[in-house]
Amino acid sequence: MHATPLRPFRLSVSSSSSLANPKLIRSDERRERSSCGTSATMDPVVTRKSACDRRNYRTLKLPNGLRAVVVQDQEAIFAAGCVNVQAGYFDDPPDLMGLSHFLEHACHLGSEKYPEEGIYKKWLAEHGGASNASTGMIHTQFHFTVHNSRIAGALDRLAQCTAAPLIKADRVEREVNNVHAEFSRNTNSDERRLSQLRRALGNRPYSKFSTGNITTLWDDPKSRNRSVPEALQAHWAHLYNASAATVSVVGPQSLDDLEKWLTEAFTSLSPAPRIPA
Repeated sequence: MHATPLRPFRLSVSSSSSLANPKLIRSDERRERSSCGTSATMDPVVTRKSACDRRNYRTLKLPNGLRAVVVQDQEAIFAAGCVNVQAGYFDDPPDLMGLSHFLEHACHLGSEKYPEEGIYKKWLAEHGGASNASTGMIHTQFHFTVHNSRIAGALDRLAQCTAAPLIKADRVEREVNNVHAEFSRNTNSDERRLSQLRRALGNRPYSKFSTGNITTLWDDPKSRNRSVPEALQAHWAHLYNASAATVSVVGPQSLDDLEKWLTEAFTSLSPAPRIPA
């Protein structure tokens, strides 16, 4: 079940430098640097929004290269956040089908700062929130909703899931059963069956098996003496970094506060891959 933001919004950016349209606001011309004391800088983009949109937007680029957008919605009772990582099942090694999807699951099993297994989802639930994630062809997304008074804590916990996940063998061995359960549910879906059939008729990487199951992610690798926890760690180290990620957050607080919390949380994300391809 996916977490959903309070009110849908659409944000588009343009490289146009024209200020003739009053609905276009250049973030970098409103201020040179953040006024909230962080070292984030404004992205030189133009924010487009409709005349009836009462939200305020700010685009950022953190020192580690992470791009972000913060959105102030003064009517929001709940806040929402999302991390998008440019990593999907197209990146799966041929002998570990579904590894990117498995890594998405593994990132929720605890982090160096918050080591308790499942603490991220538990903490969100205790504060009126929820979370979910999805893995596509070239992107993986992690998102949450939470009561707006807890947005700083939610951002920090989300950041740690992607910046420093605890990929422990015992947790991974348990979690592969949840991945397999998801695969089993999908086999009962006609839509999923047709999707996999279309993929099978195509070429790689489109034709890859994206979800994975206990056979591709545990039994087969184990028979080849391949360590799945080590493979997950290497996959994360190569793909999860600030240069390949974007973050968005929506809340009723000021843009300065939202920027401050986002910057404090995500500066821990490595600016570049920790290991080469």
